[in-house]
Amino acid sequence: MVSFASFSPRNLLNLLNLLTRYYNCKNTPLKGAEEWRIFIDFKFHGMNTESLKSLVADGQTGKALETLLEYSRAKGLPHLGQSVQLLQARHAKYQSNESLGLLDYRDAQLTLNQINAAVLELLGGDLEKDLPPPVTVNRNGRRNWLAMLGLGLGLMVLIFLVIKWSTKSDSFSLTVFVHGTAGPQERLLKNEGKVALHIGQDLREATINEKGEADFKEIPPEFAGQNARILIVHPQPYQSTHPDSLYELRAGAAIYLEVALQNLGKISGTVFDFDSGDLLQDVRVSIRNADVYTDRHGWFELEIPAGMQAKFQRVSFEKAGYVFQQIDSIPVHTQQELEVALTKKKK
Repeated sequence: MVSFASFSPRNLLNLLNLLTRYYNCKNTPLKGAEEWRIFIDFKFHGMNTESLKSLVADGQTGKALETLLEYSRAKGLPHLGQSVQLLQARHAKYQSNESLGLLDYRDAQLTLNQINAAVLELLGGDLEKDLPPPVTVNRNGRRNWLAMLGLGLGLMVLIFLVIKWSTKSDSFSLTVFVHGTAGPQERLLKNEGKVALHIGQDLREATINEKGEADFKEIPPEFAGQNARILIVHPQPYQSTHPDSLYELRAGAAIYLEVALQNLGKISGTVFDFDSGDLLQDVRVSIRNADVYTDRHGWFELEIPAGMQAKFQRVSFEKAGYVFQQIDSIPVHTQQELEVALTKKKK
């Protein structure tokens, strides 16, 4: 038996959140869920600047902007809407660059802080008095309960229809096999990183499993036959060897994505005297038979031939009058400049 209390705004939101989490787990976002959540918030709770600031503080800047845009449309505030849309574009570009690994941690934090500061500045202006105060629902009024009951039933029917529409049986799946340049049998990334599927404006990600594969489940049927860009998302600079290639999406298709570690072609740094700190000129820096000499500033840049490139290198440093030094396992792909100190030979 269903009681009136079961149609309270809190219960409706809880139901919507449960359904959203369930379909997110299946890599099939519940379409329209966010719009209904915003509608329920405005209808029953209202919205004020403090709740929006809390969303920003909790790392939900995107949701805060969506809510603010919905409010500007509902209230007929075109200038506010334009400002919010500009911030949404900046936030979307930040998310895209971060997912593609184009931003290091410092730049990512700086960009996000700038966007958040702009949102908070917008909320701190005249907007404070334009936003409605929280609405108190009179739970003792029979008319309010009947209105709430009617809205609750309508929402539940609509949510049911959305679920039916979003789980069509003709959705499809595909698998991306991530491998190295030696061929499909070389599975470089097992339980490491993600694969990003770009279909127009749609972006989907799947985690690479223990077999070096990324499984995309329940792709909407309208994407069948379309071409997509497929890229790798990894903390180290792994990239597709053919980043501009397009792959046709077909039900049950197996796509092979060749990747390689980038930034392996050069190593650089300075060499100095251990005792005096003076920069050393004419130090021979070598990786096997590839070598270079430091200039008068102690600086070197050693180009590594393609056939000798590797994730880690053993680098030798030698100069007349100094102790020969060899450093193992230098991570070339990090592109960090080396600082090497040589000690004079004892007479």
